[in-house]
Amino acid sequence: MTPPLSVQLYALGAAPAADPAGVIARLAALGYEAVEPLIQTGIDEAVAAAWVESLPQDIGDPPAWQPLDTAVLKQALDEHGLIAPSSHVTLPEGAFANEILDEQEMLGCRLLIAPALFNGEAGAPESFSDLDRIKQIAERFNLAAEKARARGMRVGYHNHFWEFGTDFDGRSGLEVFFEMVEPDVVAEIDIHWAYVGGCDPAKLVKSLGERVVLLHIRDGDKTEAMTSCCPLGEGEVDLPGVLAEAGSVEWLVAEPEGTSEEDVWPVLEQYRDYLLGNDVSR
Repeated sequence: MTPPLSVQLYALGAAPAADPAGVIARLAALGYEAVEPLIQTGIDEAVAAAWVESLPQDIGDPPAWQPLDTAVLKQALDEHGLIAPSSHVTLPEGAFANEILDEQEMLGCRLLIAPALFNGEAGAPESFSDLDRIKQIAERFNLAAEKARARGMRVGYHNHFWEFGTDFDGRSGLEVFFEMVEPDVVAEIDIHWAYVGGCDPAKLVKSLGERVVLLHIRDGDKTEAMTSCCPLGEGEVDLPGVLAEAGSVEWLVAEPEGTSEEDVWPVLEQYRDYLLGNDVSR
């Protein structure tokens, strides 16, 4: 069966922070079963700003971050029968480690996904072009995984495009990274970013196998990765091929990034209809 559907709240702009109860109610009415919030606890604002500055100019500016009240979000999820099985967070390390873990435990989250944006210098685009740097990143994830494991949680990595820029004997930097981390460190594959990076997302999901427990679902071409997307099935990403390899995937996370707050709801309907209409046996 097709994995259940979640939504990356970051892609919905300011609405989740301004009206969490209304957003969750509307997602529940559409048939989504979960959300993936972006939690800002522990973010170094200077590092984040530097990361944004490092992005290629032709992909535009990322949406503004909107702080979420996690307690209010949890109340809304409980009220409408949704869950937050995964969150985008900083790695649980350093001074904020316990606070991050406590917050995610309260939400009921068991998959702590650290996108490159939250990993400081370790997540910069050049990081995945050098084996020593990849090893340093892997070591940080392994230490964070140990802390999360004690709470019954797993940490994971969310890719962008730069993890595929260097070839290591036929393997991408992302694949090398996953060879270096502990077995319970998971992959959240953003299939559109992987495609933008020159990778075949279906082959990547197959290569990483049981590591892949989350998929960020978007469609588009190689020039519209952050601020624009198109209806599923109308872009260049091999969505049927990806879904056919999704045997270990626990959640499909809709991420219509770049869609306006006015247009995002019909887009989420289209995502739902496409994904549920492409029922793929595990």
